[in-house]
Amino acid sequence: MPLVEIRALVRRYGKGHAAVEALRGVDLVIDHGEFVAVLGRSGSGKSTLLNLLSGLDSPTAGEVCVAGEDLAGLSGDELARYRSSRIGIVFQSFHLLPGRTALANVAMPLVIDGLPPGERRDRAAAALAAVGLTERAEHRPSQLSGGEQQRVAIARALVRDPALLVCDEPTGNLDSATAAEVTGLLLALNAERGVTVVLVTHDRELARRCATRIVEMVDGAVASEEVIAR
Repeated sequence: MPLVEIRALVRRYGKGHAAVEALRGVDLVIDHGEFVAVLGRSGSGKSTLLNLLSGLDSPTAGEVCVAGEDLAGLSGDELARYRSSRIGIVFQSFHLLPGRTALANVAMPLVIDGLPPGERRDRAAAALAAVGLTERAEHRPSQLSGGEQQRVAIARALVRDPALLVCDEPTGNLDSATAAEVTGLLLALNAERGVTVVLVTHDRELARRCATRIVEMVDGAVASEEVIAR
């Protein structure tokens, strides 16, 4: 069974003549262990697709199934559990708590889950180790570079061991050298740990450098798909 199955997905905002169709009948399948880049210009529908895949928005029509479960059939509480257990989300902005250490920021999802302090610390430390930041665990965001802050955000997304990592322009706020560092980390997580990654970007060069498949969106629809040989 594929990890993700998206069928005839439509997302419409507004009603009547003012309605805007952000997605128009999107079909997409993502297998376990893939690294898929969703490429498109601003307004192409790529971030809307990511929000629906993340359970942050609901479709007007169609299905988003993850591990065989249709997200449209889940209640609010069930969607919250889906986001906490099956998916990790990385945004362009880091969204770190400024007064907390890197370790505490990574552990925050586990606090919400009610795990005991010792287990939270161990799992957060392991997630920071996975992104190469063990020595920066006690530093606050203001003491970290932009690339280090994004790596902390990635560790936070990984701390619950999700089946799927979705990244919305994760290098958009970084200089080219730091962006390459973060991209290399995502590649390593995919290749070495088997994390399934969906990367939303407008950067064709970045997409070709890291993805095993590129899905290009135009005007709310999938315009093309390209498999990249590795």
